[in-house]
Amino acid sequence: MAVTITKNPSYLKLRFDCGKDDETGKTVVRTKSYSNVNPDATDQDVYDVGTILSA
Repeated sequence: MAVTITKNPSYLKLRFDCGKDDETGKTVVRTKSYSNVNPDATDQDVYDVGTILSA
């Protein structure tokens, strides 16, 4: 799992690797965003929530 931390604390974006496209052979990536993340949350707290949501 790759992790990128950005300076925008207002949302959490999860990117999922959904395998390869049969026709093109390219990786299919789906994105899910969650808004209204508490700006006081630590990076570790946001990471932990993201880990739970991705399971």
